[in-house]
Amino acid sequence: MTECQSESNFGEHCTDECSNCPNNKCDINGICKDETSNCKNNIYFGPKCDQECDSKCNKCNRDGTCIACSDDHNWGSNCDNTCPNCPGQTCESNGNCEEYSSEFCGNKAFYGLKCDEECSNKYSNCIECKKENGDCDKCSDSYFGIDCGQQCSNCPD
Repeated sequence: MTECQSESNFGEHCTDECSNCPNNKCDINGICKDETSNCKNNIYFGPKCDQECDSKCNKCNRDGTCIACSDDHNWGSNCDNTCPNCPGQTCESNGNCEEYSSEFCGNKAFYGLKCDEECSNKYSNCIECKKENGDCDKCSDSYFGIDCGQQCSNCPD
């Protein structure tokens, strides 16, 4: 036999179903006919759409790459990156901190979309800065100013 009567069946007796394939269509070997679309519901991958996405993935592409992690503490193609400096350690699938977050990163010594830029790299005496732009909010002892570039000469010890 070269093909089953129904394109949604496969196998020696055409009794197996390719229900995870796009449009439920496969060849007699169970290989999905549409090789470019993702598997149904994006929870399976592979040529037969019969392999489950990694447990860290909520959804994956046809090649098994994660497109949505199962929790919002991880991100990346394998959901193995974390976002420790984001408020609540939560981030989007691209690693950017959640939009609703506060004006500061979870660790106030960082700033940027992923809270991975150190404040002290922007202003050497800055120890806490605003998440959005890195403007300094707290300078190290005896320094002041928006860039922590001015030193206090009459400050008490």
